[in-house]
Amino acid sequence: MTNAMEDSDVDMEDSDVNNGSIFDGWLPFKIPYPPKFPDSNYTLVDPDLELYAKNFGATDNPDGKGFQIRQLNKADPIGGKFSDDEFDVKYRLGSSSESRHWHDLVHKWGLQLLDRAGFINVPIQEPEEDDPVGRHARNLRDITKDLDEQIHPVFRKEMWRNMDDAQYATIRTPLLLATAFLDDPITLQVFHAISSPDRWDNLVDSKLGPYRRLKLSGTLTDSELKATYDKMADMRKYTSFYWEDEGVMMKNSAVACTDIRYGTNKKYDPASGPLTRKSDIAIGWMYYNVLRDYETRSQDNAYEEYFEDFMGLAGIPQNRKPGPFDLDCAIRRTEFLFACVLVHEFAHAFSLAYFEKPDMTEPAKQLPDEPWLPGNRSNELGDALIDHILKGVPKPQKFFQWPMSFEHMHQQYYYSPYGICFAGKWDAWKATNENEDVLLEGRDEDHNKRYTYYPMPQKQVNEMFHRDTWEHYVVRLGLGWISLERIEEWAAHRVQTSIQPGSWRAASCSFPLNTNRSTTAMPSPPPPSRPARRQFMTTMTASKAAKLQNNKALPVTPTAPAEARPVHMFPADLTKPLDAIADPIYLNPLIAFYILAAAHALAALYFPIQDCDEVYNYYEPTHYLTDGYGKQTWEYSPDYAIRSWAYVTLHAFVIGLRRVIPIWGLPKVWKFYFLRIMLGAVCAASEARLYTKISRTLNPRLGMLFFLIMLTSPGMFHASVSFLPSTFSMYTTALGMAAFMDWRGGMRTAQGMMCMIGGAFLGWPFAAALIAPFMLEEFVLAYFTDKEEFISFCYRILDGSVRSTIVLVLQFCLDAFFYRKVAIVPFNIVWYNVIAAREGKGPDIYGTEPWHFYIRNLLLNFNIWFVIAVAAMPLYFIHTFVLRQPIFKQSYLRGVFFLTPFYLWLAIFTLQPHKEERFMYPIYPALGFNAAMGSHILLSWLGTSNPRSLIAMIPAKLRLLFASLCFIAAVDFGAWRTLGMVTAFNAPLSVYKPLRLPGVTRPGDNVCLGKEWYRFPSSFHLPEGVRAKFVKSEFSGLLPGDFSQANQGFGLYPGAWLTPTGMNDENREDPSKYTQLSHCSFMVDSSFPSSGPSPLEPDYINQTDIWEKLTCEPFLDASKTGTIGRIGWVPDWDFIPSKYRRQWGEYCLLRRRKSIN
Repeated sequence: MTNAMEDSDVDMEDSDVNNGSIFDGWLPFKIPYPPKFPDSNYTLVDPDLELYAKNFGATDNPDGKGFQIRQLNKADPIGGKFSDDEFDVKYRLGSSSESRHWHDLVHKWGLQLLDRAGFINVPIQEPEEDDPVGRHARNLRDITKDLDEQIHPVFRKEMWRNMDDAQYATIRTPLLLATAFLDDPITLQVFHAISSPDRWDNLVDSKLGPYRRLKLSGTLTDSELKATYDKMADMRKYTSFYWEDEGVMMKNSAVACTDIRYGTNKKYDPASGPLTRKSDIAIGWMYYNVLRDYETRSQDNAYEEYFEDFMGLAGIPQNRKPGPFDLDCAIRRTEFLFACVLVHEFAHAFSLAYFEKPDMTEPAKQLPDEPWLPGNRSNELGDALIDHILKGVPKPQKFFQWPMSFEHMHQQYYYSPYGICFAGKWDAWKATNENEDVLLEGRDEDHNKRYTYYPMPQKQVNEMFHRDTWEHYVVRLGLGWISLERIEEWAAHRVQTSIQPGSWRAASCSFPLNTNRSTTAMPSPPPPSRPARRQFMTTMTASKAAKLQNNKALPVTPTAPAEARPVHMFPADLTKPLDAIADPIYLNPLIAFYILAAAHALAALYFPIQDCDEVYNYYEPTHYLTDGYGKQTWEYSPDYAIRSWAYVTLHAFVIGLRRVIPIWGLPKVWKFYFLRIMLGAVCAASEARLYTKISRTLNPRLGMLFFLIMLTSPGMFHASVSFLPSTFSMYTTALGMAAFMDWRGGMRTAQGMMCMIGGAFLGWPFAAALIAPFMLEEFVLAYFTDKEEFISFCYRILDGSVRSTIVLVLQFCLDAFFYRKVAIVPFNIVWYNVIAAREGKGPDIYGTEPWHFYIRNLLLNFNIWFVIAVAAMPLYFIHTFVLRQPIFKQSYLRGVFFLTPFYLWLAIFTLQPHKEERFMYPIYPALGFNAAMGSHILLSWLGTSNPRSLIAMIPAKLRLLFASLCFIAAVDFGAWRTLGMVTAFNAPLSVYKPLRLPGVTRPGDNVCLGKEWYRFPSSFHLPEGVRAKFVKSEFSGLLPGDFSQANQGFGLYPGAWLTPTGMNDENREDPSKYTQLSHCSFMVDSSFPSSGPSPLEPDYINQTDIWEKLTCEPFLDASKTGTIGRIGWVPDWDFIPSKYRRQWGEYCLLRRRKSIN
């Protein structure tokens, strides 16, 4: 039986109809004429648009209905003119960058012209009804009952696994459009034929053998319509929808797929009959993510940033960029394509449920063949159905260029940044090329056909969602009203070359290139004399209009669809607890900052200082700047000048900010805590920024894992508030990584350089090594791209160098002010640690550690996260190159560069004999990133739904339980370790509190330290007028002295530039640094059961005739405590064996008794 749509000549194949269109015929879409390339006797066969079209530019005709075109002069990169009297080019044709992987339409016309013509952006100016309702919906169900009734039963919330109300509301618009497609009688004809064996023609093809072709009736009766709709509604028993992880989607080069559902015995689950199959439809998560990001665009700019990112990755020069992306148009493209995908996949599921295949004997090995539609030699039923509905299969115009990853190209299916196109005839029937949908195998004559692409007007996409389109035009004129417009003048063609069968290239235009002078400006062609399809359809004869009207079914009594029987929609081997069910959580960056800042504030208040270098090299000089006195180490002597006053001054300024807080009367110690809290806030800001960039640039789950690792690791807990240059470099490393990671809107090389190199100058010079992988990445990109990109790279390097030099110059000026001499402190630090180390000096004189010191330390500070971080690179290679599952929206090579800094730093410092925990601080953000990457990969493996995977054989609940236990164990270990450190070693921050009580101290009192000199928490803990002094102990190295308070000459802070006595860089003891015991008003001492007194370190605590205890705090006796007690917190409960319990000593503040003179 002949299709009524064919009788109505909707395809415009009658000899009296021209598919080409005049301007007035395009009025519904406002599409102007394209420019006409100049004709010539040019002899090159099939010129490649990739090479030639970009040599032309265009501008608008005065009437606004077309364009003028002329050749571009490459010698004039700005205007492209051969002479001053030529018009200014507004639109450059051809490829928008150097890449040859643009879509053919872009290679021919360029993004600027396609945008101007209305194929990318057509702003939606008036409010629109975006609830399309199919013309037969009211005859099938009561759509006035509630909003849910407007959606087809097969798309409703209960059909989606773990779908909540918010998610369902987000995807409602594409569900309504997909429903409108399914409700139309033209579509119901296909489903009626699929489910009716009497509509199957059994045929034999010379290539493929036996196949079945559907017979489509012109009009279905009321009973046939109702029966078909009921069968479609019954699909609720035979299929389900679920969100699938992008890694799985990309591995299959798909945005959705339909899989047979198998039972526990690995046998298929029959549907409507014994030779049919139940199925499950996987939809790529990105559809929901894109729609959600659009909804939340007022809260963040993640949706808009994607388009900026794409422009940056594409490397489009400014003179070829289209106008700003209209986000409303972009989301309409996403919703339209999503609706087509839903219909496409439902066709597959319906075929599995109703189309029997008697000769299928081993169902676990292959899917049953699908039927062919008339006029479409294809066993790809999904695309065949879409082609039947729309007269074309819409797809986004894709693009690829290094360093884009496969995921970046894949995501263009969801975002469709450059518009939608479709092929002239979708007729693949055996195998297709993913990019061109052209025939690769089949009849010889098919290889000689020309292949044509048409751009889809954006206004037509927008009209798909107008209720008026469906309730007025489709109702009166049939589904042909929404068929895709084939505007021949804007088409791009491909013809096959004679070199290799199945190889296709851009062609269809021939034009010369004048290397001497411009060609004559060519206007748009005159309008054809015949009307366009839409104009024709509104003025065609009554007989043809009547034929279209026949496609509208007669009203039938509304019947509610039969309720689906309860079925088990979640077979264990298909449940995806880790990968496909939960939407990756994305915290608002401000919330992430608050959470991190709160954690760091706790560290600032309670975590002990772990390194005496932090006190004497940074807190004490800062105290000198803020309060006029403090301890001075040899590094601050002008003779050596290997500590920067600029770094200290910056923190003294932060302490000065405390004065703006309207709180008075706080003791001096709050300067110390205020600075620590501010350091924690700065750390939180840098972590939150890096977290945000990872989430938006790479992967939200990757970002959330990074956030959790940084939040719960003991290493970050204490490093975040440490007053050390290595901590400062940790902050700037995080900021630099965020800058290099984010290419949205262009590369941020200069910003990254200023953060990492400038931070190294001001903080720790060696941290500059961490920039090497990122700079190498950009160099490789520039070197292998083109000359223009390399020049841009050099400019960015120059910009970053200037910024970093400014930081160095400011630092130099401040250091010169304090030292009163020329001192380049970063150079002095490198010289001492590298050059002087070869002369018997350098850091090694302060002790060396074995090669595994950092491994043990990082295991304590990051537990399992460190192990995963070390394994991240191998896991990444396996996941990316062996399993071919991309991880994030960047190239494979970018992932390697991102992972490299951690290994580079660990290798460099493992080779150094002198090792200290703080040397690892700069790579804590890189360690967290590596651990997040490794965890992300392991979770994706653990959450696989591939039935051929061994992991998939493990019940999903066990996999979820295992992953949860591992994460909980890592978090608990971190908390256990942190609590153990705070409770064991917090005494030095507590014992000085009595000194701040009224009447306890007097100006001129001295607080003396013997063997506890290295645990002194700084002069900020002493009241005004009270000084810290040292008495002789077993330590025989060089102790700090005091900054000079002499009032000599002109200038501030003489202690910074007056040369102190007794300083050396060889750690030789200076007796002048000690004071007499009789000068001590107070004493800080400790007593441990594991160590007894000595002549130089008497037990002051038990000298009760001389000293009285003001306060004592418990302090862990590490020598008598077992390994578990040293690592973490163990409660002091009697039933715990003594070998596991912690052993304690006393840490006391003593006051000299008044009876002793």
